[in-house]
Amino acid sequence: MSVIEDVLLERGRQDVKWGQQNHPDIAQHEAGSSYARCAYAGIFEERQAKAHCRDEHDFGRPNWTVILIEEVSEAISSIGDDDELEKELIQVAAVAVQWVECIRRRSGAAKMQVILPLTPQNAEELEDEELEAVLLASPPYWRCDECGHEDRNKPMPPDRAVFYARISMGARRTPQCPRCGSYSFLPVGH
Repeated sequence: MSVIEDVLLERGRQDVKWGQQNHPDIAQHEAGSSYARCAYAGIFEERQAKAHCRDEHDFGRPNWTVILIEEVSEAISSIGDDDELEKELIQVAAVAVQWVECIRRRSGAAKMQVILPLTPQNAEELEDEELEAVLLASPPYWRCDECGHEDRNKPMPPDRAVFYARISMGARRTPQCPRCGSYSFLPVGH
């Protein structure tokens, strides 16, 4: 499964567990200057974070931690301008995804970066080893987040995005786990 698919699956799990979240961007009493907002969050202010990231790069020590903190500080600094905040948060998410992709490459899980689902168009672009990895990947299944029960025979929903959207909107709830009875029975690898 790709990192993006993992992120979407986690978002679905969060919606199931917590429902729709509508928190303020920051505590009202800390909505002042960019410096105050970053200090409240316990991170460098945007200019400091950029300088620190640039210094680490210039000294030959680029690393994901300073890159992500720089992006987060830019997002926190842009609170109050929803268009800019949205742009910066997407950059935060992109850096986080890129970091996970790096971890997977480092751990030898690069096969998981294959674009799924397999289509005639992307099948032609895949190397033989990548194609084999897709074909041998385990089929999707249902798993309970509460007790860990797995069901590999239950049919998958036809469209995962629609499935989670309906759950998020309250139009549907997740299936009940046959073992523990909780409503935390979610598709895995779908």
